[in-house]
Amino acid sequence: MLRGQGNRPLTWLWCAGLFLLPLVSGMGSAITVAGLAPVRPFAVALAVVGLAVAVTRRTPPTAVSWGIVLLGVLWLSWGLFHPPTYPAISELSSITLGLLTTWVLVLRPADDVDLGWFTGGWVFAWWVCVLPGLYEIVTGKHLPNYLEGSPQWVREASTDIASFFVNPNLFAYFLAVGMVMLALAATMTTRVWVRRGVLAMVVMTPVVVFQTGSRITTLVCCLILVWVVWAWWPGVVRRIIIIAGGVAAAAVVIAFAMFPQLSMKVENELSGSGIHRLNLYRNGVWMLQQTLGIGVGAGNFESAISVDSAPYETAGARNPHSGVFEIASQYGVLWAGVLFALVVVLMWVGWRGFFQRFGSRSEEIMRQAVFVSAVALPLLSFANSTFLDSPIAWIHVAGTTMVACSLRLKHTTVSTGPRSASVEQVLVTRQRLRQTSSLGARES
Repeated sequence: MLRGQGNRPLTWLWCAGLFLLPLVSGMGSAITVAGLAPVRPFAVALAVVGLAVAVTRRTPPTAVSWGIVLLGVLWLSWGLFHPPTYPAISELSSITLGLLTTWVLVLRPADDVDLGWFTGGWVFAWWVCVLPGLYEIVTGKHLPNYLEGSPQWVREASTDIASFFVNPNLFAYFLAVGMVMLALAATMTTRVWVRRGVLAMVVMTPVVVFQTGSRITTLVCCLILVWVVWAWWPGVVRRIIIIAGGVAAAAVVIAFAMFPQLSMKVENELSGSGIHRLNLYRNGVWMLQQTLGIGVGAGNFESAISVDSAPYETAGARNPHSGVFEIASQYGVLWAGVLFALVVVLMWVGWRGFFQRFGSRSEEIMRQAVFVSAVALPLLSFANSTFLDSPIAWIHVAGTTMVACSLRLKHTTVSTGPRSASVEQVLVTRQRLRQTSSLGARES
């Protein structure tokens, strides 16, 4: 149900915007609006609607929303410290609109209605994106925009699926973020069959991601799946996961110790495209050294590779292929530290969900989801060629922050041990036992 407060048409627009935001964020590879990814103008429209809803309901902006405004002003000011170029303006525009998306989702703490529409939108977007991918798996044919801009022989030889995304890595990243949001969607429904269906989608996701060829994302998705099993099936299942994880880790160590050919195989993998990726990261460190930790400036990673004679060979690759090195090499150690600290704050908000019990099971899972999503953020930034320009990266940031801020509305009751019955429950139970025993005595 929609909230009864405020202007109902505005509320409908707001909820519809939340529902469509995940799908629109993934459409950037297939559709453009005046040369922009569709989520860019959509974020502006959603911000206008969200601000109007906040005004009509007389809800003041949250402290987090003010913090995002301050972060955006400082980030843009730092980015314009270097002489602005077209790549810099383009990247700073993406950052601005990405922060705008995050800002509107935390303008006021999201309640269960907001989260229901948002996570429901992820369920809808998952089906829209996965069905073309399943078509690729079954037929071996790709959509017309597949690997657009690549040589024809590369497009014909590649078997990695990408749905309507141009790049398979983007498709994989979108599904990885969706796994966490699907797990949250399962907590938002009271219907058992709906919950089971959504959790089945979560289980299917790593299988689909494996078909994209993105090894990093596949590994992250498998770890997310372990968390989902941990969160939804406590008790004996958790013990099994811990034991199985320990056995698997020991088996890997023993296998590498007993079979040297495994180490040689890993080295062969790194000797191809893997070493070129490592050289991209080494060049990022070189940029920091050359600029004394200040960074080469917004959008200048590619030009530093091609123009400034970077010392390590990358075989023509110029994209950072890592959000961590992309931010650090361009904006410097200071900004990399600030953003890393914000990720740590999100982890701190969520980690208690693993070690403490709360008044509701959904809050425990929501906190765990925030932690898992925050941990996955830097890992998944290695999955694609660029990070700051990707709308999927920003919907990842915005969605995680939205869920974290929504925890303020929960009536949190924390206990460090198993849940105990209240005094009233104990008295009622004793009274029922006495009545039962008295009835049994009368019958006898």
